Amino acid sequence: MSKNIKFIEGKCLFWPDCRCYELMLHYQWKLTEYDGPWEFEELQTADLMIFVMLSCVSHHCPDSRIRLYALRQLRDPFWDRQRAGKGLTEEETRRMQ
Repeated sequence: MSKNIKFIEGKCLFWPDCRCYELMLHYQWKLTEYDGPWEFEELQTADLMIFVMLSCVSHHCPDSRIRLYALRQLRDPFWDRQRAGKGLTEEETRRMQ
């Protein structure tokens, strides 16, 4: 099978060995266990990466429980900014702290 083909009938063939799963585990750990300071650029990157990962998982994950979880997360108004193509601002970051 070609490595270029990763979806059959819209579902990811590599789950859970795909980058989305790796990112989910990485940020799950980082957001719950990491107690160090976050730099603004690091937060911007995390914000975008989590949004992209949730979007992919919500459409392509073969595990319906995980797909539903991602869909529920994306319904949060927090992600409206990313849907509109706007990144996290420093002012928003300060309000979150």
